[in-house]
Amino acid sequence: MNGSFEANAVEANQWATFAASTVAGWQSLNGERLEIWDSGHNGVTSSEGANHLELDYQNAAIDGIYQEIQTQASQTYQLTFDMRSRGPNFNSDDEAVHVEWNGLALKGGGFRATTSGEWTTITATVVGTGGTDRIVFRESSVSGTSDGSGPLLDNIALRALEGLDNLLNQTAIPNGSGFTSETLISGLDQPLAFTYADDGRIFVTEKAGRVKIIENGQVVSTFIDINEEVNSYWDRGLMGIALDPDFENNGWVYLSYVVDLEPETPDREDFGSRASGRLIRVKVSNTNPNVADLSTREIILDGHKMTHATHAVGDVDFDNDGNLIFSWGDGGFGDNLRFEAQDLDSKQGKFFRVGPETGLGSPENP
Repeated sequence: MNGSFEANAVEANQWATFAASTVAGWQSLNGERLEIWDSGHNGVTSSEGANHLELDYQNAAIDGIYQEIQTQASQTYQLTFDMRSRGPNFNSDDEAVHVEWNGLALKGGGFRATTSGEWTTITATVVGTGGTDRIVFRESSVSGTSDGSGPLLDNIALRALEGLDNLLNQTAIPNGSGFTSETLISGLDQPLAFTYADDGRIFVTEKAGRVKIIENGQVVSTFIDINEEVNSYWDRGLMGIALDPDFENNGWVYLSYVVDLEPETPDREDFGSRASGRLIRVKVSNTNPNVADLSTREIILDGHKMTHATHAVGDVDFDNDGNLIFSWGDGGFGDNLRFEAQDLDSKQGKFFRVGPETGLGSPENP
């Protein structure tokens, strides 16, 4: 991968635009020219070499660059790049970098630089298809149109991670066509959902109500244990997890699970036992990033009803606009709940798109 912007000559302390075809390795998403700064322009020193890129040339609406790369099938690659904001007096939406691998966003809401005006190194991992893969860097879709300001990029690199053969232990699946099984970690108790932090840690939910953190192929901690609160019988349990798009700065973790309404008989093996759906968030501890600070716990939404141990709660995630999205089933086989699923004022059988801080529906919802 060619992640340098050094091949184009720019006058000292100035900026210049170049046809994308002349910038080694890169193409423009919209056919516009690419804006390259000399180190020192606007008081910004390049993080590496003599040049860096700004992701918003003035004639472009939503600016972006891409590169097509030949990869090895199932090989894990580490992507690193440096980014920073132009300065403190620009729209924050102009400072987000959205990165996509074969059309899929690597982080909902995009990556953001620190507010200090310093270069921030971003790290993520992607998996090769064995063919031609495409990586895209673009500015925010809510950025000002043709406003001439955007995030700065430099020192982009994509490297194959070494030593993964023993970790992944790839085995062909019988009767499969081109599929492999990759064992990342063993010893977990009914893992249901997982998500990645930008530093490479993996947060995994266990059905019974625990979140484990995996780092370098090992379980390093139990992030939170709410087993006494969770009903995990049949289709129930700790079902979903998501990290806030600004997790590196605010530390919020979101969990979707089934609450046991009969604590005197936890996880009673009765298909008709009562339970409820719940969505919470909790922050990482200030003293240990691998455990939760229980004093910060907040209930975002509660009150989902379940009369049977099925049609429970689903996963939780963020969309590209920073809204929290999750689903709750109709709660069972009772006709009353099924009818409630068709009632917009009921929480039964719904797909939610809400503000992560308030739990209120997004103003853009239909």
